[in-house]
Amino acid sequence: MKRKFYKPNNFDKIESNSHEFSVEIKPLDQQPIINNPASTGLIRWYLLTCIVFVIILFRLSYLQITEGKINQRLAEGNRIRLQEITAPRGNFYDREGNLLSLNVAQSNLVIYPLEISKNYQDKLVILNKISEVCDLDFVDVAKNVLKINSVEPIIIKPKLDHQESLNLQIKIKGITGIEVENIPIKKYQNIPGIGHILGYIGKVSEEDLKTDKTLSYTDLVGKSGLEKTYNSDLRGKNGFKKNEVNSRGVLQRMISQKYPEIGSDLYLSISSKLQIKANELLKKTLEEKKLSKGVVIVSNPQTGKILSMLSLPDFDANLMQESKDEIDKIFSDSNNPLLNRAIAGQYPSGSSIKPIIAASALQENIVNSSYAVDTPSEITIGDSTFPDWKDHGMTDIERAIAESNNIFFYMLGGGWKNIRGLGVEGIEKYLKLFGFGNDTGIDLTG
Repeated sequence: MKRKFYKPNNFDKIESNSHEFSVEIKPLDQQPIINNPASTGLIRWYLLTCIVFVIILFRLSYLQITEGKINQRLAEGNRIRLQEITAPRGNFYDREGNLLSLNVAQSNLVIYPLEISKNYQDKLVILNKISEVCDLDFVDVAKNVLKINSVEPIIIKPKLDHQESLNLQIKIKGITGIEVENIPIKKYQNIPGIGHILGYIGKVSEEDLKTDKTLSYTDLVGKSGLEKTYNSDLRGKNGFKKNEVNSRGVLQRMISQKYPEIGSDLYLSISSKLQIKANELLKKTLEEKKLSKGVVIVSNPQTGKILSMLSLPDFDANLMQESKDEIDKIFSDSNNPLLNRAIAGQYPSGSSIKPIIAASALQENIVNSSYAVDTPSEITIGDSTFPDWKDHGMTDIERAIAESNNIFFYMLGGGWKNIRGLGVEGIEKYLKLFGFGNDTGIDLTG
């Protein structure tokens, strides 16, 4: 057997004379597979696929094993319910830093109509059970819950004491759509006239809900006084609990919670001590005069700040959060205790107008500061007689103000003897210059 050999690296056909075999070798143009870019990409893709598969397998195992029971409950009809947490309202302080109001917790028995079965017969069965367990009148409970489009939570038993709250929580456990709920309510200090100043709060009305989209059915809003004027500042921001309940509305677990933010506090120019003193003096005067209504206002003449404001009769703002009977009693009182006579009552100006008439007459040179006139106990002009409380004799403008001399100011206003007087137009002009008819600047609704 003979072979032919060629130069190294110059492979070509090798011929053989042997009849036993024939070998043909050709040069290779391709690179080794280990250095081929396409092959490297395939390997990377394969590894990535394996990693993703492992992650998916791990996640499926977690869902099936770790959260299996939770997912099973959800599959059986569990759902999420957002339970609003009412934010405490801001408090009031007087000028000395004394607390005028505070928030206290109140426990109420509350029904959530949307959580009770939509089937009418089932609903009646549940309401009957609630009535029996909670010792309530079935007709009253059903009447409240079966209202058309009743979606807001309904308080069926308010103001539970601590022991009553604990007992009811045990009794209602497992019953659909009913809970003992704690909410903050306002309590006002027992200070005379404070109800007219601070006002009171109450449930939102349909009109409130239309005008303020941030309100909910369970919110309390200011209805009068500073509670109303500064309602948006005092309100704060409600929180919520995100609860999981089953198909019967029974709580399973709390998923998350956002705590409420308390409203802003307000510091007032009012003095509690002055309020108490003003009440003492006004009541004494009213008893002496055999009267039942009166007003005291004490203000700083340089700043206009109100230091004391008392209107009698007054009312206890705490009663406005009591039963309907208590509220009706206040509204039906013939003495109208809700009226703040200090800002909403309309009365003749009386002697308080005399210094303004005096200043106006001096400005118009109707008289000067040294002018004096003999003022009797009454004067007659035409068919009208104008009385005074005494005969003041010779009086100048300073003495007239000090003694509240009616005759002297009749003269300055309407004219008498040789004095022409201001007249109607002159009086109106200066009353406007002194601010009559303008807003008082007192931030209370009348």
